[in-house]
Amino acid sequence: MSKKKQMKNKLKKGRFYLVYDGSKSGHPGMIYWKNDNRNVYLCLTTGTTYNKNLIQLSHPTDGHTSVSYVNKRPFFGKRKDFGKIEMQDMRFNKEDKKNYLRKISTAKPRYSKNISRRDKRFLKRIQRKKNIIY
Repeated sequence: MSKKKQMKNKLKKGRFYLVYDGSKSGHPGMIYWKNDNRNVYLCLTTGTTYNKNLIQLSHPTDGHTSVSYVNKRPFFGKRKDFGKIEMQDMRFNKEDKKNYLRKISTAKPRYSKNISRRDKRFLKRIQRKKNIIY
């Protein structure tokens, strides 16, 4: 029987990490809900180029970019979908949190390819009991 490799460092709520959501190099994302026992996380992903699935923020998330966008739907993934290193210079502005992020966090999430049917049912059950809002 093979042993599974476990990640040592736990992700922190409210912090930015690199999210591997199907793109080649990944996107920065902020975790706003987590369950370490089930190994599942909900996050808001950001980017710097526009497409129809993104909303432009009024303030950039860090000092290196002039314009930042956030995805209209949150990302629901496992621990292996997130990078190890925390992006300490990134944060959302208070106005953006108030205007956009509360609406986005209540939308139907995008799922990782690693999420099982059992994990999806768990998320739906939690969403009915509690309002998972950023």
